[in-house]
Amino acid sequence: MNKPLIHFLLATNFLLLLFFESNAAVLVKLEPAGEGKGAEARTLLMRKGAAHVRSFSHIGWESWSPPKGMSDETFADAIAHLPGVKKVQKPVRIQLFDVFPNDPAFFKWQWALYNENKPEYDLDAPAAWDIATGSPDIVVAVIDTGIDPTHPDLIPNIWTNPLEIPNNDTDDDGNGFIDDDMGWDFANNNNLPYDNLGHGTHVSGIIGAAGNNGIGICGVNWNVSLLTIKTFEGREATDEQILPAFDYILGLGQKVHVINASWGGSTPSLAMRDAIAECGRRGILLIAAAGNEKVNTTENPMYPGAFDLPNIITVGGSTKDGFKYTNTNFGPFVHICAPGDMIYSAYPQPTLYGTLSGTSMAAPHAAGAAALLLSERGSLSPEYIRNLFIGSAKPVAYLSDISLSQGLLNLPALFAEDGSPPQPAANARIDGVGLTTATFSFELPLDDAPEELARIVEWRYSTAPISEENWWNAVRIPAILPQGAPQGRWQTINADRLEPDTLYYFAARSLDEGGNVSPVSIPLTARTAPAELIWLEDFENGAPDWQLMPGFWDVATSPSLAANGSRFLFHPERMGEYPLIDDAVSPLIDLTVCAAPYLFFRHQNEFFGFQRLTNEGLVEVRAEGAANWESIASYKMFYYPWRTDCLSLGKWRGRRIHVRFRFRHVFSSGDLNDEIGWWIDDVRILDARPSIFADWKSAGEIPPFEPPDYCAAGGCLEMQVNSSNTYGFWYKEGAIEYAEPNTLYRARFGIRSDQPDPARTPTFRIRHNASNFMQGDSLTINSNDAGESSCGAAFKDYDLYFQPQGDALAPGVNGALSFDVMNVANLTDAESAKLVLGYVEVERFPIESLGEPLSRHLYTFDSGHEMWTPSPALGAFDAPDFSWEESGGFLIMRSAGNTNCYGFWQNSQTELSLRRDALYQLRARAGGAGDPAKAVAAPTMRIRAYDHPNNHAVAVFQSPVWRKYEQPSSEGTAVYVLNDYYAFFHNRQGAGEHLGIAVELINLDALAPSDAAIGVDEVEIIAFPLP
Repeated sequence: MNKPLIHFLLATNFLLLLFFESNAAVLVKLEPAGEGKGAEARTLLMRKGAAHVRSFSHIGWESWSPPKGMSDETFADAIAHLPGVKKVQKPVRIQLFDVFPNDPAFFKWQWALYNENKPEYDLDAPAAWDIATGSPDIVVAVIDTGIDPTHPDLIPNIWTNPLEIPNNDTDDDGNGFIDDDMGWDFANNNNLPYDNLGHGTHVSGIIGAAGNNGIGICGVNWNVSLLTIKTFEGREATDEQILPAFDYILGLGQKVHVINASWGGSTPSLAMRDAIAECGRRGILLIAAAGNEKVNTTENPMYPGAFDLPNIITVGGSTKDGFKYTNTNFGPFVHICAPGDMIYSAYPQPTLYGTLSGTSMAAPHAAGAAALLLSERGSLSPEYIRNLFIGSAKPVAYLSDISLSQGLLNLPALFAEDGSPPQPAANARIDGVGLTTATFSFELPLDDAPEELARIVEWRYSTAPISEENWWNAVRIPAILPQGAPQGRWQTINADRLEPDTLYYFAARSLDEGGNVSPVSIPLTARTAPAELIWLEDFENGAPDWQLMPGFWDVATSPSLAANGSRFLFHPERMGEYPLIDDAVSPLIDLTVCAAPYLFFRHQNEFFGFQRLTNEGLVEVRAEGAANWESIASYKMFYYPWRTDCLSLGKWRGRRIHVRFRFRHVFSSGDLNDEIGWWIDDVRILDARPSIFADWKSAGEIPPFEPPDYCAAGGCLEMQVNSSNTYGFWYKEGAIEYAEPNTLYRARFGIRSDQPDPARTPTFRIRHNASNFMQGDSLTINSNDAGESSCGAAFKDYDLYFQPQGDALAPGVNGALSFDVMNVANLTDAESAKLVLGYVEVERFPIESLGEPLSRHLYTFDSGHEMWTPSPALGAFDAPDFSWEESGGFLIMRSAGNTNCYGFWQNSQTELSLRRDALYQLRARAGGAGDPAKAVAAPTMRIRAYDHPNNHAVAVFQSPVWRKYEQPSSEGTAVYVLNDYYAFFHNRQGAGEHLGIAVELINLDALAPSDAAIGVDEVEIIAFPLP
């Protein structure tokens, strides 16, 4: 079958699309020939007219052409289930990665190796050449378009087969190739791998143009052996045409050390992955170009660079000014950057030299660096070299989000030996989970030097415990961690596309600049939120109840592509009239029983495109009786591998709906293509389990404040605010059963916000009190965790620590919990913000279990204010009357009138730094005085901690109101009855320079002047280890 392969872009003074057609064969992995089933399968294939093309003996795969008149797709499906057939792989398109410049007379000098004007953006090759200049004993295989063997700058470094006698028409080394004295041309099946395009010659010159020879250019290696393997006759090939190169390398009598792959494709080849893995087992490193599609390879992987194997280094491109190369792919699945823009290198005769751009040019800089390193330290393993490249990268500001290393290849740093591994990631904790997400945080680990942080931390997850042995079997988490963070800096990691109600393990390894790896950290565990299956379509019995547009959507079969089982819904990317829209509509789905419905489905898409214009897949929903469909997801951009997506259907709960998958043609290749398109499988409707908030209540209107819009949906509590100074809360009475005195409680609230602007997010407060929500311990935090996703978004944990005191410990008294929103003055009426409470967990600890304090700070006020200052009047509030009473050493606040007075004494100069690993206890020894007849109107004292100098309140603790007064003396002087009031908090917002403390007087609106006062005798701050 003639198969159009994915296009290749040239950036000259015009854009040119090239298409390549190939009569491709099918790749098959059979049982070993000596066993019965494998032999029977081979015999049966030949009887049916199939022809054996070649065997890749070192990989275990074979190439078979279909019988005459049968397409390779039909042939692959027909033999997939034959006895003795283990795997079947249809050919995969692969393209070269380079972009030609539009100015052929651009500078002919090698800035990539030595940039005199901007040395921070080059590879600093001269410094490395002081240590090594390469060795002919190191063999670099260049799988590409061939090489010009007559090029004067390459002749000295072209590999020659030491076991082959040239031109004697004999396979001297017994590897199956006659006279392969300088490699092989698999595109034309001969021993003359000449380069007719220039790509392979240019790549080879970067790796190893002869150095110090007085002519032309210099490669990264002055001396090296360049093994030429030609697989590209044009700019495209299939994996079936490239696999022989790997088989050839593995069958050579001489060790190959490095393979350069300046090419790739969007579809993974299982056979190629097996080949690269086998290379890794034999100590061969593969350097892969990241690709030139300007996409994040986390979502749009390009292979072979996206294969998660320990012997692969994937390279993005940079410019001479330290920016990312315009077209480079990027993301945490790219390992490092190297120069890839306007690179001057060798070119076939008669041109001899030229300038090209692309990640095709970045990769050979890394391949050359690996060869240079191995010429000095030949025993290094591929995985060690991978880790060394990542850990030793030169930090560059503009490359910080381009690759995992966040920097540029650093040649001299590769030779610095460091035998001490970094510490593993520690102090990690799960912050929150959703249906398909988990969020956790950890403290950056240290390297061997004091105060020096590990260079990189890699995280992975699995449904099984993660160890050193199975590290590479776990799924990597696409996270780039910022470098240069101060010691103690906590990082947050998000894992998504998890399965509901599943136990996951999360673990990390640290890398240092010497390529050393820490032990795998102690795994964290978390179970995703549960959900109930409401409806399922797995297409194993077809799609009898679906409305499929004839001739386009259909149920297909392919063991190598199906998500679960062997059948799936498929739309090929066929040529059609522009714009052509094809639909697949589900039967009616009943959501009337759902509290929080979600649409889950597994899918894969490969869409043809021109630059960033591609075909599109849409997911849409229409309620029964509704006129219009509503779009809830869109998929574009070339290739996405099999994955599970989760979309909220909360808008349609209580109704019946149809789901529609719509294929929209916006671009066509101009040729029939039945092998790429959109694959869909396992369409599910899940309902979140019943809410734990069933008996929570929303507060009524609280004059003069406007209440928010309340909603209990999806197993969560929501508050939507859209006007200034809104105030309201959800609450549950009797939520906490109190125990003995001296018991510490921790209520953990999972909260998220959808306001994208941190400067305009509202404040939420979570509170505890036995009987009165206006009092009791509370935690107030600015809700700056914006960005709620459409489904299963992870909640962030906030911990309220409190110690029941006084009347709260009376027999039979239970505590209450509340969740409220306030301070939304930054929002206009036209804007809105939503706060969502996802879960609440309550734990208790004996206070003595906290252990010995880490530190204490005591303020007695015997000698004055001790840097404590009274606050001025705040806005519409009247400040109290402040004074300091020398007798006994008191800070005094007296009510100033029957307005809503508000004010506080504060100390923002305390020496106590705010730690992330400590629990703080604030003790205020204080008392009230006033007219006993007005005790019911006594004011409230609040103890507050905040992060100085930002003056951002990280915790607010409202003490229980006290109503203990003694009769005034005959002179009318108030007598204070002192008590200790305790408040606890844990800083989850990040370390601050200092901890500020404030003691406040609020809620005086029912009092006349001098009706009541508060005297503060002591304030103590105690830090305990975090329980």
